[in-house]
Amino acid sequence: MAGIRVSQSAYEKIQHLSHYKLLDSVKVYPERVTFDGQDSDEKIILFLRQHPVILVPPLFKAIGIVLLFLAMSWVFGTLLGDIVKAGTVSFIIFVGGVAVAVSSVLYAFFMWYFTVTIVTSTRLIDLDFQTLMDSRWSTTVLKAIQDVSYNTPGFISTLFDMANLSIMTAAHKDDFELANLPKARDVQDILMDLVENEKENVPDDELI
Repeated sequence: MAGIRVSQSAYEKIQHLSHYKLLDSVKVYPERVTFDGQDSDEKIILFLRQHPVILVPPLFKAIGIVLLFLAMSWVFGTLLGDIVKAGTVSFIIFVGGVAVAVSSVLYAFFMWYFTVTIVTSTRLIDLDFQTLMDSRWSTTVLKAIQDVSYNTPGFISTLFDMANLSIMTAAHKDDFELANLPKARDVQDILMDLVENEKENVPDDELI
């Protein structure tokens, strides 16, 4: 069962990530987190979500929707003012716009919240929600991981210290693409040390 040795670079990264509190996008050895199918002796080492900055575009989109419906409410209220009460028309259109905007923000938030990556003492698990009703659960044992590569796509990713991890396994059909992870370089280092310890069968009394 894999763990981290104090002498490894991943130990320092674990200590660093344990203080990362941005919307709980990174949890180290979480005490109150479990998942269906978890073995009794299986320990969760990392619990990861995408960087919260990915929620900013949906938020701006929602603001745009509200402004659009606000303009529409003014236009229709003006055009129909002589037929029906302009205030009623404007209010209905504006409330509809707010409802659409709030729905889009909540959808983006739930997609972010429920899409998680879990690194345990024996395996890697990726829970990816395509829609709220359609999810994909992928898993691989640590011993099957052959390589973990790191990619920072652009200025925004560099600015907010997030990146994509590509994980190649022995069965190439089970390769993983983990997008927009915060502190991805640290996660890469931790994961590679875990894989190394698992493959070398390091005794449990040398691991944390």
